[in-house]
Amino acid sequence: MAKPSRGRGVTQQLSARPVLLTDMDRTLRRHYPNEARAQQIEGHARLQLVVSRRGRPSQLRVIESVGHPAFGEACRRAVARSRWRPARDRSGDRVATRILYRCKFEVDS
Repeated sequence: MAKPSRGRGVTQQLSARPVLLTDMDRTLRRHYPNEARAQQIEGHARLQLVVSRRGRPSQLRVIESVGHPAFGEACRRAVARSRWRPARDRSGDRVATRILYRCKFEVDS
């Protein structure tokens, strides 16, 4: 069983966590900051976001950007376009869930 989630002021037990449906490797390659790519800089960024009951990301907030300052915004833009299978509560109903997500930026070899 998944960890509890805060939703509408109430802690809920989840039967299923959100599942990312988007190919983020490909998406992040498209959003890799040009300056960082040119300088062969690698790193990561972490976001806090809400995955809605419809599987849409919202309330995206960069909480860490390591390697290059543009990684945080690039991660935010990439995740904003992503699609998810929403979390479900113990009754099987779809629920909005706050999660952390990490984008890893690696230069293609």
